[in-house]
Amino acid sequence: MELKRAEQLARFEMYKWGLKDWDFRFNTRCKRILGRCFFQKERIELSTTYVELNDEDEVLDTIRHEIAHAMAYITDGDSGHGVAWKQWCLKTGANPLRVATDVVMPKRKWQCCLVVKGIVVERFKWFAYRRSDISRRYMRGRKEETLGRLQWLPIES
Repeated sequence: MELKRAEQLARFEMYKWGLKDWDFRFNTRCKRILGRCFFQKERIELSTTYVELNDEDEVLDTIRHEIAHAMAYITDGDSGHGVAWKQWCLKTGANPLRVATDVVMPKRKWQCCLVVKGIVVERFKWFAYRRSDISRRYMRGRKEETLGRLQWLPIES
């Protein structure tokens, strides 16, 4: 879906549900989330990556999901995926599930691995879209064993 169309949809839906003073933005950094609702900042964000990979129906559902968060917070003080949020999902037309299942997400390119003397000893369920410096990172409960030995390696297809 085109970003411009997604922004139009978001602003229309926000206005329709009384979020006239709320801000809308795209988030260019997030790759694993679809959208976010910031209650204190009164802002809804959508991931550009997600919008560009999915069709209008999926993006609209995410917009309504985030609006349901805003409305549940405003009316009931609910900031999670609780009963009030689910009720607002039904009112806005969003799917009342915490996680979307039928969306296209970018493939991750890198996997964190424990490498000892050039040999991959273990692959972890820790993935990334781009490599970052993990030379000072370690696996919880295994600091002595993993500190300085973690590396990003390309995911094998």
